[in-house]
Amino acid sequence: MRHLHNKSFNVQTLNIGRRKASVFISRTLKHDVSSHLSLLAKEVLSSPADSRQLQIIKHNDDENFFLKSSKLRHWKHRLRSTFGIKRAGHYHSPIAEIHNHIALLEHDYIPKIQGYGIIRSPLGIIERTLIITDYKKETLNLKEHLSLHPEKLESTLQIAFTLIKNHLQDDLIHLDLWMGNILIDTNTNQPWMIDVEVFKKTRKEGLTAEKLGFCLGYLFRLELSAFISFEQYLALVEQWVSLSWKELKISEIYPTLHWAAHTIISRKQRLRKFQ
Repeated sequence: MRHLHNKSFNVQTLNIGRRKASVFISRTLKHDVSSHLSLLAKEVLSSPADSRQLQIIKHNDDENFFLKSSKLRHWKHRLRSTFGIKRAGHYHSPIAEIHNHIALLEHDYIPKIQGYGIIRSPLGIIERTLIITDYKKETLNLKEHLSLHPEKLESTLQIAFTLIKNHLQDDLIHLDLWMGNILIDTNTNQPWMIDVEVFKKTRKEGLTAEKLGFCLGYLFRLELSAFISFEQYLALVEQWVSLSWKELKISEIYPTLHWAAHTIISRKQRLRKFQ
């Protein structure tokens, strides 16, 4: 269970029938907020609901949170989650999302995790998880933004490209960065990355062009192709690279970009490619 503990969070444990729940709440929160989130987390963990739960928590006008709860259906997933077993260097998805969010606390383009929890069977096996993050209420995802403002296609994609550059320069890579996982603040144009369960720390040296090519190609293939042709997209990428990442050449980026833009790539393939 060590893979789920972190000193930045207070932990509370309670018995629910014969099961045991553990709730972790950020030490940075005020007492009333912490108590509110803790109580809600306990209610969700003890729920008999069979499916994933998504909930926006409105504490006050300034503090809003997003809660996601997942039931682990398969016994293999429960064992992997309980014992911290990795495949291709990756925890099972709900645990990976918690683990990655904690590791990304210092990065200001990722909504901060404020709490998480698990509930275990009488045998100590994890059955359900939850995660609570900051909720960015005045945002649209990239698809919504372009649907409402098609005339801002070029400037909006440049915001997304710069976000990709920033996280790659932090030696990170989001391996599921489609349009729905990029948020843009409607007032400030600040971008955010969400759904970080398929997210990895990468080596500092090498593969920069390949990683950039993958992110740009993957972004295009999943629904962005409905807004712009590949030829137009490539021209926009080339222009952006020449101005914003001059040490790279489009000829270095293109092979992986083309591959990722035109190939269905499984999660396992993505994880293994950037180990």
